[in-house]
Amino acid sequence: MQLLGGAAFATALIIGPALPAMAETTTYRIGEQQLRDGDSPAEENCDENTFWYRESTQAGGSVDLYNGSDPGALSPSGPAGFGDGAVALTTNHQDNSKAQLLSPHRTCGRALSDVNSVTYSTYLDNASEPDNTGTKEILPALQLQIDTNGFSTSGGFTTLVFEPYQETPSGPSQPITPETWQDWDATTKQWWSTRPISCAGGAVDPFTLAAGNGGPPFTTPAEVAANCPGATIIQFGLNVGVTPTDGIVTAADALHIGLGTDSYTWDFGPK
Repeated sequence: MQLLGGAAFATALIIGPALPAMAETTTYRIGEQQLRDGDSPAEENCDENTFWYRESTQAGGSVDLYNGSDPGALSPSGPAGFGDGAVALTTNHQDNSKAQLLSPHRTCGRALSDVNSVTYSTYLDNASEPDNTGTKEILPALQLQIDTNGFSTSGGFTTLVFEPYQETPSGPSQPITPETWQDWDATTKQWWSTRPISCAGGAVDPFTLAAGNGGPPFTTPAEVAANCPGATIIQFGLNVGVTPTDGIVTAADALHIGLGTDSYTWDFGPK
């Protein structure tokens, strides 16, 4: 009788309703041991890859963690609540100077439609130069690499880019101020795509968007997700460069993305 009772109990567990997945809210502290040179490897469980890659950092670009208490540190502290460290992204005057830091951690393989929050903090050093028009103060850009038709179908790669100086049609929502940590909410603001996007079967059928090449046409992650139902995230991160954005001295921290009920934040620098 005990065996029968046990079997009946086990069956009840199998056929009963599945428990909802627990939401994850995590802040990851990123130190030197998580930084790597080169491209992130293609791997089956890419979302479990905790490393950050200086993928296209080249020709005088630099990505380095620093502590605000160190002599000559870029800033005396990180943004409020994120310790004394941050990640510096700098470029010099070499052609095609570029600094980039990307990771697939927790974002790779997630549906673009899951994105409901994208925020970060930036710092601009007084030594940083505007672009070659002399009019734009350059801060680290957010980059969200995606596959617009999903991993199982060829093609569809592009990068969605958010830059604070063109946050809204009238420019940034706040003056870009050197020597000050500033917070940016890019969730519903202006993003541009590095490659043309063409999708069918979404809210607009067909949906097409030209490559922005650093400017219009603008979009949002939500708009792309609505029109490209299979759009999947590859990785997420930061970028400064290429020319004319040379001579840039900046920092970033508190990189955050909300995905469905999950919330992930990356806190850079030795703490």
